[in-house]
Amino acid sequence: MRSVNPIVLAMILIAASAVAVAGEFKREISKTLAFQPGDRLSIKAYKGSIHLTSWDRNQIEIHATIEAPPLSDSEYAREGVERTRVDISESSSGVRIKSDYEDVPSSSSGWFWSRTRILPFVHYQIRAPRNLSLRIDDHKSEIELFGLDGRIDVETHKGRVEGNDLIGQVRIDTHKGEVRLEAVSGGMKIDTHKGDIFVQANRIDEDSSFHTHKGTIVLDLPENLRANIRADLSKRGALRSEFDFDRHRRGRYSWDAQINGGGPSLRFSTHKGTFRLRN
Repeated sequence: MRSVNPIVLAMILIAASAVAVAGEFKREISKTLAFQPGDRLSIKAYKGSIHLTSWDRNQIEIHATIEAPPLSDSEYAREGVERTRVDISESSSGVRIKSDYEDVPSSSSGWFWSRTRILPFVHYQIRAPRNLSLRIDDHKSEIELFGLDGRIDVETHKGRVEGNDLIGQVRIDTHKGEVRLEAVSGGMKIDTHKGDIFVQANRIDEDSSFHTHKGTIVLDLPENLRANIRADLSKRGALRSEFDFDRHRRGRYSWDAQINGGGPSLRFSTHKGTFRLRN
């Protein structure tokens, strides 16, 4: 039986201990406010999760759990949780929620004794009226949106976005996260640097656009879709389609086409990404 290097064993034990300690420190915040259909909900989050679903009350219910991250000693973990704030403010137009880490101190107990800030996770469970105007500004969160109707605007750096039963204008902008949307109706604006995107649309009846630098965007579209296609690709870009249409070229890598006689505009642009249209 091979012996374990004492230094490696010590590092494993320290990491395991840090995970166990960090999990002990949590703080919960709950608040319910008046919220009318069509009001604006703004969320600014850094890391953690956002679970937003609809209900039939003219209220918004917010439950936030602040949780210490792994790899932080007990004193620092406790202080980080205590100093992380969830700012909830209301105005005549809606509600604003923000994860505020301004008071979280730096730690000198990290690897190689470097000073850094290990920020807690903030996990949101939110219920609001189905019809709303939503804006999420995020970095690295898991975002879940269910049963919403209105303007949905999500910008995330490395987050993951999952949505179902979304109606209206849906805008997703991600640097290199993963996006999966199902049962979408209305119009879309999807922009990713190199993330992977999957969208299943029940209908597209408004002008929409899809852009990727070098990611992959897959669209499951209804067979009876009526649309005008406008593609601006590049030498290394590609658009593959299960729909039958004739391409009318505007340039070497740019072309237009119609699906089922034409309809709302669907614009596709990429540097070296791939689009797949399925029916």
